[in-house]
Amino acid sequence: MSTTKRRSRFLGIFSRKAVASVEPPAAVSANSADVSGWENSAGASHNLVKTSKELDDYFQSIDGSDATLANILHKSRWVEKAQACSNSSFATCSLPEAPLETSRRQLVKLAALSAVKVYAKPGTENLSSSDFDVVGEPVKIDADLLGGPVKATTAWLYTPKEPSTSSSNVIVVAIRGSVTTHDWMVNLNDGAEGPVQDAFLGTDNEGGLYSAHSGFLNCAKATNATVVDHIYQLWSNNFAAGVRSKPMLLFTGHSAGGAVAAMLYARFLKCDPIPEDRNKSLVLKNAFRTVHCITFGAPPITTKPLSPFQADSVFLSIVNDGDPVPRADNKYINALLRLFSGPMPEEGTKYALPPRVLFNAGQVVIALDDSRLLRPNEFGAGSLAETVMGNKRAHPMKEYRRRIEL
Repeated sequence: MSTTKRRSRFLGIFSRKAVASVEPPAAVSANSADVSGWENSAGASHNLVKTSKELDDYFQSIDGSDATLANILHKSRWVEKAQACSNSSFATCSLPEAPLETSRRQLVKLAALSAVKVYAKPGTENLSSSDFDVVGEPVKIDADLLGGPVKATTAWLYTPKEPSTSSSNVIVVAIRGSVTTHDWMVNLNDGAEGPVQDAFLGTDNEGGLYSAHSGFLNCAKATNATVVDHIYQLWSNNFAAGVRSKPMLLFTGHSAGGAVAAMLYARFLKCDPIPEDRNKSLVLKNAFRTVHCITFGAPPITTKPLSPFQADSVFLSIVNDGDPVPRADNKYINALLRLFSGPMPEEGTKYALPPRVLFNAGQVVIALDDSRLLRPNEFGAGSLAETVMGNKRAHPMKEYRRRIEL
């Protein structure tokens, strides 16, 4: 059976859901939002935007809002097919634990809380941290209308409830994950010719430019100036006078928001935050005690892993066991579709996966359902490269927070 037929067979399950058109607007203006929006549409069309949207419908169906679709999906036996494979979970591998010291766990929990709140779903506005209090009002950046590349972002200033020598005020910048059809166009736009090389992320350890996922890179470049301006605003309003000690800066986000957050983190530390204003850049470079990045369920973004840019920086990519998004480049998605549209594998079969094209940003930490944290292997069994991630319930941010909070 051809790839097209396999994909059509699987996507037939979802035929009740409409897929948004990726045709260009009747009159594409010259402004960056329109241009980037059309680039993402074209790139996504090239890279199976329909598949991405239908997979999103699948993830969203788990909340019970569409019982009929959920029943159909249940009959597709998505999870059972993945679990039949011997390489379906990290829980069965002998992996070292990745314990977090108290201060780091507090940061991870604060990042998880912020990554939930940036979605602004009903009932989340009153969520609070057990370790930090919010100071003042958050600063918000609205997502672009009409398919622009800027992602919705919220920045908070937190202060520790029990100050100590190891605690500090924290400015948290949270980037919202995928919500709209356009968000999913961005997710699948890794460029018609693959990852693109760009100076935005600075250089790697060998002095070369990073090659990155085109859609996430476009979002990071479009969002960066406004985010940095708001960081400067929060810092200058609360710390410029020198009355308070230096705060920490934490970038975070879930799913696609985590991908963009990691790029903004890299840009902030590797390059001038505000290249057109050298003085502000110098101020921001020295304004923070440390700069961290903690993401949840973020997809891979670069052909070489981004690594911490400060010795004491916490740079983590939290991955729930079973969540397919942190492995989701196009070849991997096609491999999942072949598994899910085919017959039930024999129990204990090792399912072959394609080599990784893109890598996750930061140190990957696997969160099991029982909340144990593990360090995956780089290669072979127990690595992201060779593990089938097929649990539809592992991706929502609320599930990440549940595992982190236990």
